[in-house]
Amino acid sequence: MAADDFDLDEWSNLGNILVRQGTLTDDQLKRLLREQAKRQKTLLGELAVELRMADAEDIERALETQRINRVPAPTDTLQRAQETFSRAFAKLDHQAERLTQKRKTVTGVLKIPFSPSDA
Repeated sequence: MAADDFDLDEWSNLGNILVRQGTLTDDQLKRLLREQAKRQKTLLGELAVELRMADAEDIERALETQRINRVPAPTDTLQRAQETFSRAFAKLDHQAERLTQKRKTVTGVLKIPFSPSDA
């Protein structure tokens, strides 16, 4: 990706927040992102402080804004829903098995014919 090919909509929330709160200009954010691309594993906030484009308080404020406004990623929400449904279905399966066992017991005591298709 060329240095000028960055799209504001593709930037991290932190970068957008820093621009919205007036800490960075769009051009400064582009510069930070270009520099960050060169330095793998460097956090945007740390780089902004290192290059003196922001101070620690600016970054803390932006991170707090990001934390407050964070929307769960769709995959996180989907995974939690799948786990909830899996637990619910496991519980229902367990209850169905217990009811089947009780029915077998009752039919055995009463000498009523029982077939698995009746379960």
